[in-house]
Amino acid sequence: MVALPSTDVILLVRTVLYGAIFILSMFIFAPMANQMNTHDGLCVLYGDAEAVEGYSEKTTCNYTIAIGVLFGFIYGGIMTVVGVLSLLGKLKKPENFSGVLFLINVILDLISFILVLITACMISVGFQALCNSLISILQIKSDSCQQVYLKIPSTGERDEFYTPLAVAEAGAWISFVIWMLQVVIGVFLLWRNNMIPCIKNNSAASTTATTDDRY
Repeated sequence: MVALPSTDVILLVRTVLYGAIFILSMFIFAPMANQMNTHDGLCVLYGDAEAVEGYSEKTTCNYTIAIGVLFGFIYGGIMTVVGVLSLLGKLKKPENFSGVLFLINVILDLISFILVLITACMISVGFQALCNSLISILQIKSDSCQQVYLKIPSTGERDEFYTPLAVAEAGAWISFVIWMLQVVIGVFLLWRNNMIPCIKNNSAASTTATTDDRY
């Protein structure tokens, strides 16, 4: 079997990925929170321009903000700090990535991956629904609502919502890709160390058996 990179290399890669997740989380929850704040705590995703109250449920936007904060900013930030301290020798480095703590780490990564996927889908679909509604009522020939704006209920001022929602959408999908890479690396390391009960790594088992026969 091809040898794995060193523990330091794997730890460095995972730390960089967590760092990217931490940074990207701010591109998710910050614009979403700003949009809600601009519209007096209301959610513009899935907005209906033809309805009297054209906003959607607050929980829709609150969910995207919560996932960005909890699983991107907080969890991603903690794992980034832990990874940096481990690389600097301030914390003990994982041994072969085969302990129970690493298994829990990968499970949390998988949960984060699923929740961020849901977040990205909610932002994309909700953003598109709002655009389609505005394009329909304003009879715009273009498929893009980039030049369209909303009116802020309390002040009547213009809100050019397109850029912040586009930033949040891009941040969510890029985060999804990075979480996917993190999960793939974690699952592979678990498989390599025979820590996935339903999927056995026969080559690892045979290597162990060969090593045992030498003694």
